[in-house]
Amino acid sequence: MEANDIPSTSANNSNDDSQNSINIQQSSVHIGDMYHHTDQRQQRTEYHLQDHRSVRIDQHIQATLHTEDQRTVYYHDNRTTHYHMEQTTSVEPNEPSQLPSSVCDQELYHKLEETLKDRAKILAYGPLEMPVDLNQNIEAVSLEISQLPLDVVASMDLGHFHRRQDFLSRFFVNNPHSSHVPSNSLNPNQLFIAAKFSASQEATQKFGSVMGHDHEKYIETYGNIVGVIGQAGIGKSTLTKLLVKTILEGDMNVQAKYIFHIAFRDVDFTTKCNFFQFLMTSSLCDWEHHDASDKKLLKSLNQCDDVVLIFDGFDEAIITKPKHWASNIYLTGQATAETFIKNIMCGRLLPRAKKLFTSRPRQFYELHHNYIPRFLVSVLGLSEASQKELCQKICGERSGQVMQYLDDNPDISAYCYVPVNCILTMHCIHSCIIEGEEARLKSMTSIMAFALDGFVRSEHMRGHESEVSKLADLAWNGFQKQKIIFSEIDLAEVKISTNTLHSFLNTSVNFHSKMRVGVKILDGDKRSYFAHLIWMEFFVAVKMIFFMTTREFQLWVTKLGENRFEVVAKFVYGFCAEETSERLRRIFSLNDGGSFFRKKNMLKEFLLQFTPICFHNGRNSSDYLSICGWLKEANLIDFNNAVSFVLPKNLSLFGTVLPSDISNFHYHLRSNNDYWLLTVMLNATYLEGTYHRIFHEMATTMQQNTNIKIERVNLFESNISDMDMEAMCRCLPIIRTISIYKCVVTQQQMSKLGQSIGRLEAPMDELRLSDIRLEDSKARDLSTCIHNIRTLSLHNVGISFAGIEFLSNAIELLREPMDEFCINDTKFYDNEVQCLTKCLGNVKSFLMGKSEMSTRGYEILSQGIKSLSKQLDWLVMNDQLGDERAYALSSSICNIRNLKVNGCCITANGTAFLSEAIKNLINPLETVFIHDNKLGNEGGISLSRCIHNIKKLFVNECGLKEEAILHFSNAIAALKQPVEYLDLSRNNFGDEGAVNLSKCIHNIKGSNLSECGITSIGIKALSLSISKASHPLDKIDLGYNKLGDAGALSLSTCLHNIKSLNVASCGISKVGIKALSNAILSLPHPLEGLWVNSNEFGAEGIASLSQSLHKIRRLHVSNCQLTSNDISPLFEAIGRLSTPMEFLTVSQNPLGDQGAFALAECLHKIKKVELRYSKIKKDGIVAISTAIKRLPRPERPDVFNYDF
Repeated sequence: MEANDIPSTSANNSNDDSQNSINIQQSSVHIGDMYHHTDQRQQRTEYHLQDHRSVRIDQHIQATLHTEDQRTVYYHDNRTTHYHMEQTTSVEPNEPSQLPSSVCDQELYHKLEETLKDRAKILAYGPLEMPVDLNQNIEAVSLEISQLPLDVVASMDLGHFHRRQDFLSRFFVNNPHSSHVPSNSLNPNQLFIAAKFSASQEATQKFGSVMGHDHEKYIETYGNIVGVIGQAGIGKSTLTKLLVKTILEGDMNVQAKYIFHIAFRDVDFTTKCNFFQFLMTSSLCDWEHHDASDKKLLKSLNQCDDVVLIFDGFDEAIITKPKHWASNIYLTGQATAETFIKNIMCGRLLPRAKKLFTSRPRQFYELHHNYIPRFLVSVLGLSEASQKELCQKICGERSGQVMQYLDDNPDISAYCYVPVNCILTMHCIHSCIIEGEEARLKSMTSIMAFALDGFVRSEHMRGHESEVSKLADLAWNGFQKQKIIFSEIDLAEVKISTNTLHSFLNTSVNFHSKMRVGVKILDGDKRSYFAHLIWMEFFVAVKMIFFMTTREFQLWVTKLGENRFEVVAKFVYGFCAEETSERLRRIFSLNDGGSFFRKKNMLKEFLLQFTPICFHNGRNSSDYLSICGWLKEANLIDFNNAVSFVLPKNLSLFGTVLPSDISNFHYHLRSNNDYWLLTVMLNATYLEGTYHRIFHEMATTMQQNTNIKIERVNLFESNISDMDMEAMCRCLPIIRTISIYKCVVTQQQMSKLGQSIGRLEAPMDELRLSDIRLEDSKARDLSTCIHNIRTLSLHNVGISFAGIEFLSNAIELLREPMDEFCINDTKFYDNEVQCLTKCLGNVKSFLMGKSEMSTRGYEILSQGIKSLSKQLDWLVMNDQLGDERAYALSSSICNIRNLKVNGCCITANGTAFLSEAIKNLINPLETVFIHDNKLGNEGGISLSRCIHNIKKLFVNECGLKEEAILHFSNAIAALKQPVEYLDLSRNNFGDEGAVNLSKCIHNIKGSNLSECGITSIGIKALSLSISKASHPLDKIDLGYNKLGDAGALSLSTCLHNIKSLNVASCGISKVGIKALSNAILSLPHPLEGLWVNSNEFGAEGIASLSQSLHKIRRLHVSNCQLTSNDISPLFEAIGRLSTPMEFLTVSQNPLGDQGAFALAECLHKIKKVELRYSKIKKDGIVAISTAIKRLPRPERPDVFNYDF
């Protein structure tokens, strides 16, 4: 029987892909039975094994089954079911025997199917892994997940998501009986259907709409794999078990006969085997391997549609070379688990099988990009409604008190969106309420410590209390070795005896007579493991803080910022809190506090060193939010002050931010009264209530720290609730700009926003609404607050004539004119344009684009502008005007100060109309932007005729040649007043054009001639004219012209008449730099700015520049291939300056840490420094941050753009 001989239940569904295509924008997943626990003493489940014997298995008491070949199967676990195997002594995994000829193929396939189903049933119907032990039925609650954009790999930063592409969809994992169920839902198989749909769209973009081999191969490779990511304890493993259950119960449209569920903790990464052995052993399935049968099954499985592989816990996998591209392997060859896994992920093995991988984000995204699934979802956690339901089911009649405590302590409730945290927190609060200790729970670390305290005080631990410290050694050993399953040898290594192990397993603590709730830390039988990974990470932190020597801790503390210490670091800082440390010191019977206090000082010093590393391009990364979490767990004033001391004034909260992040962020803001300028940029991958939490806490923070201002709030593609809008409106007094993009804003919410803005004491800078439906009623509400908005931007809002009329009438009645009114992506008819013109008298700047306005509409607009009683400051058009509409617009030029018509498809004819209107003006235009239009020489000649009425002209990239430049030169030379600025960049007029310009350069204050094809010949003529000019040029930009050293020598003769010079990427070597430096030395005044970027002049060039540095205020030497040795003379010269220089950029030079050390010595003499892609590592950043913090805050330089 060949590959296609396996009976395929999906064959009938092969044509359903088109029918199953889904609207990803509105999709959700509907899954029941979340967190379903049963009393394992009462429930027994009947399974049928491959030998067709009916066996009843008690999942609390070990049952053994002896099959005909004397293999033993163990079903054992008091709470979590595991499947342990003993290998048959006659069959070695690396020496497969021959298949007996009596076994037919169909029986073989049936046996495999039944074996996998038996294992899947144990997994699906067994209890879930929990940090506590609940002996009661817990029914389903809702868990939310969200799809991530395709390029999330590039935008992922250490576990938090930074938005770069449109959000695609929102999914929900729900309890069908819950009162909180979204109206739109679909089955969990939508994950695989959506993955295939997404891959099909991507294939069409890559290969076109015509189906071909490449198109089909792409869909097969990337349409059958789903990645699920989420933080620790968020519910990823629960999701995989629910998917298995859904498959078994036949509720999945994509049929599956062969179900492999592989937990990475059970995978052996040390030995080699064949691929089928890997699948069966990793799935914990007992199987007798034979060479012929293994090959037959592998060949068939590789081409079968009915295979589902669910890999859980990739963050627990031991991947030694995550970025390494694995080589191809033969289907029947032997390899390590790492090689098999990589080949599965990239589609080489089992390409037609449905595959799902779960992982924490950080470990997942360390992989080579070809291994990461294209279709990704993120588990967001429990909604607020789900948390309340779960509380009711855990705490019973005391649930009201528990929820009230959480409401009164938002810092604790912020953790409860994570299921594991929620269950553990509610369990501990419930216990604390009974014992009267609720006031002592202030952080997640304190909750874990309280749970451990109860565990140690339980009856099962009596006489073994002192043994708990051995768990710290066990956790630390496993953490170092990336090992989470412990053998008897591992236990013996840390001296955990059998009796002690028994005390650690499944301990119950009776906190209340009517409810038996327990904490469990270790689990398993022959192989032991921590009941949840969070307990292992907790004990790793215990080892570091309480049992590690000070010298050893000093080595490890610097690693707390690494990915794998994400959770550990939070606990390490949490142990610094006084009450928590006292509790743990009592548990572990510790007396010596000297070592503990020295470690606290090391942690404080690490904060001072690590915080500056967390900023990139002036915006804080997710690591900063992690630091805020550390601060909140520690709750120490001196830690907070240390971080505030080295932070920049401008902070950003951006991307996907979790509820705990918000609580941590505001904790830090409230911890001091420093001035903070915030930018809040949020997208839609949000757990319910997160928006409300952000602004609700911001309103509280405002009362405690009046120095906080919010520069901008950006809300992306979200369903904003009434509660969210209410909370944001309370923060409006400190918000300068609000941008709402692709969000669902109801009539009631727009009314609330309008009323709140209308009541502000001072106007807000800008309100920007994009891609939302602005119905007439919403436009009316918006019109009521126009008086308190300086800039109103409307983009693709679908506003009608009535809506425009509401806004126009309100603007017309303003006492003071609005700074800017922008309306884009809206189709205007003539009557709507007529309505708009009524308000232009009360608008300083009017911007319009993509309006599809007719020529008649432009005539109406032009007439309206022309009739204004005062001039319009700016008219900006982003439309495809063309020449006809340019003619219609030209009649309004007389009533405009500044005109911008970039990229408007204007040619020479349209330019002639505009130029004629400008030429006849009484007062000149301030600025004209007309670049990126196909003007050509003829259009340039037309513009030259009106240059006397334009102060600043930007005509770059318009196809101007020598003839047009000659006309410009003649016209400018004849002017009585010089042109303030002329931008002719990216017009290839060459040396002849430069020679022509030399005749008028004395009558231009500033010019941009970059990328114009000028060489040393043209620059010689220009330099001669500049040297003879009666007034200096403010700035001349000559970058990206092939000037060479000869050009630099020419420029050195006229530097006395130039304030700022840009010769970036001009092929200048040390000879040219020396000539320029000598000229600068002789200047009577300092040079305002010198750009010598992208020129290779080496150490000698730097030495020359260093001698003239006191005469340069702004120096740009990025991308000059300068090493630390090359640039050290420059930094030494900066250190000797009598007054600080304004700006220095040394980006894109391989400075390394040695260069950073040298820079740190002179930072007190620079106001602003740019370091980008400079290969500066941790030690260099530490040196820079240390130098900064030594300076008084007013004297600290702005050092930004760290890249590593």
